[in-house]
Amino acid sequence: GMLFAGLWSCSSLLQLTRAEFHVHELVSLHTIMDVFTTVPEVVISMRGSEEDGEWLSMLFLRAFRVYHVCQVVQFFGFADGIIRSEIVRAVVFMLLRFFCVIVMLGGTFFTLEVLGDVPGFEDSFHSSEMGEISFVQMFYWTFTIVSTVGFGDFAPKNIPSRMFCCAAIVIGVVFFSVETDHLVELHTLLRAGKGKFRGGKAPHVLVIGGGVMSFNSVLAAFLDQIFAEGQEDGWPSVVMLAPCAMSEATQQYIDHCVVRNGLSFRRRLQYLVGSPTSARDLDRCDVTRARMVFVVADPHAARPAEEDQENILRTLYVLRKHPQINLRLMLMRPESKKLANYAGIASDHCFAVNAIKVNLMAQCTRCRGYLTLLSNIFRTDPAETRPRKDAPSWIFEYERGSQMEVYGFTPAKEFDGVPWADFVRAVYGRTGSIPFSIAIGEDIILSPQQPLRLSDLVFALAHSDEALLPCADTLMGTFSEEAIGSDLFMSQLREMSAISVTGASPAARPRHMQSFKGSGGTPEGTPRAQSEDIVPLAESVKSNPARTRSAIAPQRLVELVASKGGHILLICASGASVRVPWIQITTFLATLRPAKRKWEHRPVVVLVPEAPPAAIVSSYPDVGFRVGDALSPDELEHVGVAKAGDIVVLHGPLDVRKGELLTDPGVVDKLQDHRVVALAGVLEHFIGRSYGTCGVTYELGSDRSAKLFPPLHDDKGQHVETQTADDWSLCLNPGFAAGRFFAPNILGAMLGREFYFPATIKLLEVLAMPGQHVQTNRPFLVPLPAHFVGRTFQHLLDEWCSVSLPLGLYRCIFEGEPSLAGLGYVFTCPPAETKLRSGDQVYVLAPRSWAQDKLGLPDSPVWRTELAAALGEPQIQVAVTHS
Repeated sequence: GMLFAGLWSCSSLLQLTRAEFHVHELVSLHTIMDVFTTVPEVVISMRGSEEDGEWLSMLFLRAFRVYHVCQVVQFFGFADGIIRSEIVRAVVFMLLRFFCVIVMLGGTFFTLEVLGDVPGFEDSFHSSEMGEISFVQMFYWTFTIVSTVGFGDFAPKNIPSRMFCCAAIVIGVVFFSVETDHLVELHTLLRAGKGKFRGGKAPHVLVIGGGVMSFNSVLAAFLDQIFAEGQEDGWPSVVMLAPCAMSEATQQYIDHCVVRNGLSFRRRLQYLVGSPTSARDLDRCDVTRARMVFVVADPHAARPAEEDQENILRTLYVLRKHPQINLRLMLMRPESKKLANYAGIASDHCFAVNAIKVNLMAQCTRCRGYLTLLSNIFRTDPAETRPRKDAPSWIFEYERGSQMEVYGFTPAKEFDGVPWADFVRAVYGRTGSIPFSIAIGEDIILSPQQPLRLSDLVFALAHSDEALLPCADTLMGTFSEEAIGSDLFMSQLREMSAISVTGASPAARPRHMQSFKGSGGTPEGTPRAQSEDIVPLAESVKSNPARTRSAIAPQRLVELVASKGGHILLICASGASVRVPWIQITTFLATLRPAKRKWEHRPVVVLVPEAPPAAIVSSYPDVGFRVGDALSPDELEHVGVAKAGDIVVLHGPLDVRKGELLTDPGVVDKLQDHRVVALAGVLEHFIGRSYGTCGVTYELGSDRSAKLFPPLHDDKGQHVETQTADDWSLCLNPGFAAGRFFAPNILGAMLGREFYFPATIKLLEVLAMPGQHVQTNRPFLVPLPAHFVGRTFQHLLDEWCSVSLPLGLYRCIFEGEPSLAGLGYVFTCPPAETKLRSGDQVYVLAPRSWAQDKLGLPDSPVWRTELAAALGEPQIQVAVTHS
């Protein structure tokens, strides 16, 4: 008994520790059952004597635990390797569950009979022809005959009773048949999503859009971020509304969450069948009380233009019915955002996935690993992605940086009027957090060089919002349910939702609606960079079909750039039967050709499976285009893959014919990536297994595909391991740590964090596309000056923050190997005592002139003059994009 008590106590303490002694775990059915069944045994063991009688054991109720274990074992498939037949396995588990139910029911009957009647509630009997009877006995007997069981222990003795018994049996059969059919029908309707959401005290969000109909990695990452581990107090209820029945993948996700979080989780996630264009269906979702509405796009849509148009229509129906609802619209194509603005949807409440994706991948050619840095600070990683104790030393620095997230706060009164640099030094010295941006009115400013005001909303990189308390007056982005429901939080939420990175809008106009200035004008708040640079080029391609198949640029330009080396190589990995994503390619090129930073221009070569449109060739005359298959070694050799400075791989859209035949989103993800994975092997042949100093960024359809890539090696052939707890996790993959992978689930996670931190997407757009939001300070990756080697990151920040703001480091995995700079990792917001070492590069927010001086680049690119001389031309026209 004592041994059993000790083992149970250790097990319960371990379980409570893992749950951080959360109140939900303390009052869960499992915990109550454990206490109710084991405490009597512990008392008996401690008494050591049975002279005063025995306690009635409740150990038979432990069968409830066995029942739960059977569910877990069956769900995770632990018995699949032991019992291979599915039929036999199902029968075995059915018998085990049936045995558990019989044990619990039989033990309960035995206990009740042994204990007898409850004192004060004894039955009173009366004599009759049936014998000694009572009301309780007649209730019991009537229930048995109405339910058609009939034990036969009682029988009526007179004619009236017998006649009434016949009528009662008929009534009982009809009653139970009708009621059973009603329950089955109701259960079927509820399972089919025809029910109604009935919320409780917790807030709820509504999720609609094409991404809900087919469960995919974006929706999974969105829900994982909504139900982030360790933040159970702030979990909302999620209502998903779609016009079709729940998919098998969605049901599997819900079942997995139930096994992980308990049966109570089923009330947190509800799937309803209906349309957001129906006012009745919106009322079923209780949209008037919804904290936020998310319109999620399907990243695997065969026709993304139609997908965006349908989601815009869904959004308009919701906004017309509820104009003040807090809504976020996810679109696929950048030109769809302009259509949404014309339709009256505010630009700061919708975003284009492809625009953010391509801009981030273009930024990675300037700031290696920048994609990983932003991904880590805008999402919460699950606990199972923590490294093991025997992991390499570099992984712990990377993991510590990946735990930094963005939080908002208003500064304490002592910082009123303090210069920004002094404020940054004070916050970093006290809390180890780095403030990097402020919101003033409706503008977001990166690293402002102006005195701080108490009304400014500051955004900082921190381990938690509590870490900012020594320097904060009011915290934002808290996860507690009490704070989310408070009036203060709601006022802050409305203020953050009103932040516009593209310009102010009239106060009299509803926040989510836009008006027009004259007929055919651009909606107020539309980003000028998108409307003037990217979209017109796409429209010119579409308006003149005759120009869509023109001759490519002279091959001499490609050959010269490839032979020189150090260029940016953009590869479209899609096959010849799939359309080329020209809009994404033009967005990529536009990002690399800023008008005011010609010193940053680098030669670019594009490898595509079909000839580019004439409009693109004429718009970018200094870019070389080559038509060929990305998996052909000869084509890769022609574009100089072995000498390239940076390589970016786009997987392109899925073949429409294949996408329509597939219903499993997981299969669609992997089908998109099969050419990218194959290309990675070919690139390794040219570049080497260590990738040298070349930076490579891959676009993936599924984050799990990263595990299929060839493992990274150093120059001695040593395999780079991470020793992660989750072998399929992208978070601690060495390629992701180096900034090599982009998967759509990254944006899904950021969209989910929008519920807790409503400025997430806006900050992401400012950091990913600073040129479109008129920022003085922009992200750069500069080498660490030699005189800082051996000093601390605190010294670096103190000296630089007057002009530029350091955010983190990009370090080589193998210290002291500059030839392996491509094998690096991102170290976000290092501790003050971090020693700087040779080969480190620093992520900074800085002005153009400061960054140009640190990078040592001339005002006019030398490579353009050399190419002009080699081609025998006076000069090569400069292709620039005006931001």
